[in-house]
Amino acid sequence: MSFTDFKLTPATVITGMHRSGTSMVTQLLAHAGLWLGSEEKLMPAKPDNPDGFYEHLDIVWIHNALLQQHHGGWDFEPTFSDNWQHAESMSDLRSRAISTCKKISSEQNKHQAWGWKDPRTCFFLPFWHSLMPDMKHVICVRNPLAVAQSIRARNNNSLPFGLDLWERYNRNLLNNVHAGSFVVTHYDSWFIDPQKELLRLTRFLGWETQKIKESTLQPLIKPSYRHHQMVTLDDLQKHCPPSVLQLYSTLCEQAEINMDRTL
Repeated sequence: MSFTDFKLTPATVITGMHRSGTSMVTQLLAHAGLWLGSEEKLMPAKPDNPDGFYEHLDIVWIHNALLQQHHGGWDFEPTFSDNWQHAESMSDLRSRAISTCKKISSEQNKHQAWGWKDPRTCFFLPFWHSLMPDMKHVICVRNPLAVAQSIRARNNNSLPFGLDLWERYNRNLLNNVHAGSFVVTHYDSWFIDPQKELLRLTRFLGWETQKIKESTLQPLIKPSYRHHQMVTLDDLQKHCPPSVLQLYSTLCEQAEINMDRTL
C-alpha cells in the first residue's frame, strides 16, 4: 500500500543530525508556508530547545515504535534486516503512518506544503519511501565537531561518540535519499544571509517564493543559540576521522557553502 493510493501531496521532511539546526529551519519553513499539524499536536518546548521542537507527536510515536522494534535509540542506530520496511511485522505501523499522514495533510488548507521534522527520520527513510516515494527532504547539516561538543555539553557523551553519531545519521541520509529529492542546508548559512538561504530552499521545494521581512526572520535566528561555533580547521583535523571530514566536505558542497566559512 502506498500513499499515492490516497492522492496525497508528498510530504516535505526536515531532518539531519541532532543539534544541527533542524528546529530553527523548520520554524523558518513554517513561516514560509509549511504545515506541520495543529499546535496541540506539536511537541512542547523544553529547556534544551526553548523555542520548541516542531515535531508532530504522532510522527514521534511512529519513530519511537520503529526504534523499539529494531533495537535502537536516538543515540544508537537500529538494526535492520533486508527489506525490513516491507515485512509483515511492519503492517500495523504502515497503517498507522498512512492514517497519521492523511490526517496532517488534510489540514493543510492554504499552506504551500505539509510535512514533519524529526532528526530520527534519518534511520527510517526506506520505511517512508515504501509508502511515499516522492517525498522531499530538507537535510540540515552543521560542523561535526560543533555538534559533538553540543551533545557532550547536553548529555556528557564523549567527542568520539558524537562524531560517530554525526557520521551515522548523515551517511544514512545520503545512502537512502533519491537523487533530486533533497536539498542540503548548512546551519551557518542562516547566520550569513538568511533571506538568500530561505529563498534557495523554497525554490527547490517549488513553493511560491517571496521574501519574508527581515524583522520576521531575525527573531527566529538567535546568535545566542549558536554555541560551539569557534572550530578551526586544526580542531577538525585533530578530532575528526578522515571519513567524517570527507563526508562533511561533501555536505558543505551540496549546501553551497565553503567549508572554511563554517569553522
